[in-house]
Amino acid sequence: MDVFVTQDPRYTANHALIVLSPCPHPGLNPYFTLQRASDQTFLSADGRWLNTVERIPVREVFFDNGSFSIPIDSVILQQLDTLDNYRIAVNGGEPCMMAMPNVLPAGILQESTGALQTGGQPKPAEPQPQEPVVPPVVEPVQPTSESVQVPEEPVQNVQEVQEPLKDNMEPLSMAQNQPDQAVQGQKGSSKLALILGLVVLCLVIGGLVWWFVLRDAETPPAPEQTQEPAVEQPAPKPEKIDTAPKSVPFLDSAREHLRGSADPVTSLSMAKARRTPDADAATTDGAFLLIEDAAQKGQPEAMYLLGQFYDPASTLPRGTIVPDAGQAKDWYGKAAAAGRAEARTALEGLRNFLKAQAQGGDAEAARLLETF
Repeated sequence: MDVFVTQDPRYTANHALIVLSPCPHPGLNPYFTLQRASDQTFLSADGRWLNTVERIPVREVFFDNGSFSIPIDSVILQQLDTLDNYRIAVNGGEPCMMAMPNVLPAGILQESTGALQTGGQPKPAEPQPQEPVVPPVVEPVQPTSESVQVPEEPVQNVQEVQEPLKDNMEPLSMAQNQPDQAVQGQKGSSKLALILGLVVLCLVIGGLVWWFVLRDAETPPAPEQTQEPAVEQPAPKPEKIDTAPKSVPFLDSAREHLRGSADPVTSLSMAKARRTPDADAATTDGAFLLIEDAAQKGQPEAMYLLGQFYDPASTLPRGTIVPDAGQAKDWYGKAAAAGRAEARTALEGLRNFLKAQAQGGDAEAARLLETF
């Protein structure tokens, strides 16, 4: 059965399809399980990797001519990595290897970590040009006799001005008529306005004289600063620049190599140099990724070495890879079919190991022996 990930044609982003072909009809309420090969964990419906088998329900069933398509959204997509491998099983059936695309479909993006991401960041909205605000036109108001306001002075000053006027005024007789009173009132108002104007003018002139002349004189001069002799400071010592090249972890180098063309012969050569009994877990994981990539591209020796990683009877370090006798049997068989004699010997050793396990009551070992 072929299993691969492709773009969901109904959406431009955030969705994809897992296609299984040929595949029997999945029934009314299908589900699937997705296992990561690097650490043997299972993906849950909410996007977490757990150590227990997690069933993910299929919400929409697309079945056509023996091809079963499982729609997945960004929750599942964000957990898939093109540098890892996965096994998928539908309704608890036999798990199958799921091929990840080297070139991702349109609408599915990939970050530097290798994880599939969906969609880009939204573009910020362009600012809309605003129309200039025209201030309202205010027509000038012609001054009238009623709109002119005379600045008020303290009551005391007004009284002082009005008292001498009262002394100079002659007593009015009851015989004077109304027009004469109006004329006298207008003359008194004109004199008062003239005196108030003179007072305001004096205040303005006094303020200008203080601002431009007296204010600078009242400001005390700043104290003179005595310049101290400069003390010579010792020149700073130049810092040493570390020119020694920094070593890059082999796991990172392996991932960077696989992001390129990843020629299987080069991948196998890099991995064999690090496949030693004393290699640490990170280095062994890097070798596993390179060997797995070369094996999937049809390199016979890589198929045999990949079977060693899964072989429970192998004594070589396996990093974070969990032993899997079924995977070991499949890859040994492919290497033997490609002409690797050591793969046939490894298959015989795996058969003897499974016989011993089956005699001890291991049901899984007994089931695998039936397929040899």
